[in-house]
Amino acid sequence: MNALAVKSMLAEFPRKTAPIPKAGERWALFLDVDGTLVEFQPLPEMVHIPDTLLRNVCELHHVLDGALAFVSGRTLEQLDHLFAPMKLPSAGQYGMERRDGNGALHGVILPDASVAEVVREHAYELLSRFPGLKVEDKGYSIALHYRAAPHLVGAITTAAEAIVAPLHGMYEVQPGALVQEIKPSTCSKGAAVRAFLAEAPFDGRIPVFLGDDFADESAFAAVNTLGGISIAVGTDRYTQADYALSGPAAARRWLSLVLNALSS
Repeated sequence: MNALAVKSMLAEFPRKTAPIPKAGERWALFLDVDGTLVEFQPLPEMVHIPDTLLRNVCELHHVLDGALAFVSGRTLEQLDHLFAPMKLPSAGQYGMERRDGNGALHGVILPDASVAEVVREHAYELLSRFPGLKVEDKGYSIALHYRAAPHLVGAITTAAEAIVAPLHGMYEVQPGALVQEIKPSTCSKGAAVRAFLAEAPFDGRIPVFLGDDFADESAFAAVNTLGGISIAVGTDRYTQADYALSGPAAARRWLSLVLNALSS
């Protein structure tokens, strides 16, 4: 889709400012992290969660009676480290691993370990071909980061597609912000959100999802179908989200307003 077509679609479907909960509304809040709550950094391990955000997330989890979850491409271990000492309901690796409101762990059907090893080997082979590439090994999923070398976007996209092509649909490429993630096709953020909404304390509430990139589109679609609120953060492309916030700083301010509204 060319730039003119994107601008035309954005003009046809303008997104509104993210709403604040009204009196009596029972929200279930689902939050992406990188690019949504915090700004991207050159490397994922360089991300730091501001103290104010930590406090607001903790208080929101309390006032929502536990109906707050992270839905991220990061692993559960990485999410727990970022938001320590909290261990909140979370879907890691696009829902490949999920911790529910009671702390129980859930997974999805995964390819055979031998297939995952083939993906891993091919991913690491790219390092010698593309200086500036970083391979993040998450186990069954592999992230190819080129934030330090953005000119590699075309080459890494092509290389990632070539890795999954012979795998008979078991793996797929999930584009992100200066990253191509190779992940099992059995997991998505949308499926993770639906799984949470089938359980307490999320069931029966209005689902609200904040995200920023292509990986979040399945969650936007799921929330929209369920009559919820989909919010794109810092997104200047066509998206299924109905509402918008200008960037992570605006998302953090919005969370403070949501907390104030729910607390009063």
